[in-house]
Formats: sequence, C-alpha cells, structure tokens
Amino acid sequence: MINGFGVLFVAGMTAAKRFYGTMEIIGGALEGAVATYVGQNYAAANLGRI
Repeated sequence: MINGFGVLFVAGMTAAKRFYGTMEIIGGALEGAVATYVGQNYAAANLGRI
C-alpha cells in the first residue's frame, strides 16, 4: 500500500509516526498534570492559581 511510494516516503512516514507518538505521550502526561493541578486548586478554592 504505502510501499508503492518508495523508500524515502516510507522512511518519512516512519519518522513522522514516531515523532507523533512521542508528542502524544508528552501531551497525555501534561494533560494529566494540568487536570490534577486545576482540580486541587479548584477544590481548595484557590481560584487565583488556576
């Protein structure tokens, strides 16, 4: 399917998928940290820190 486009295309797709996967992991970790931070401060009524 993708192999019909050539070696450089396949290499580029592989690099892009690995980069995207790494960014997705970092984004998920950041999302969890921000949700915890906001939730803790909201529950403690520290709305100025949100």
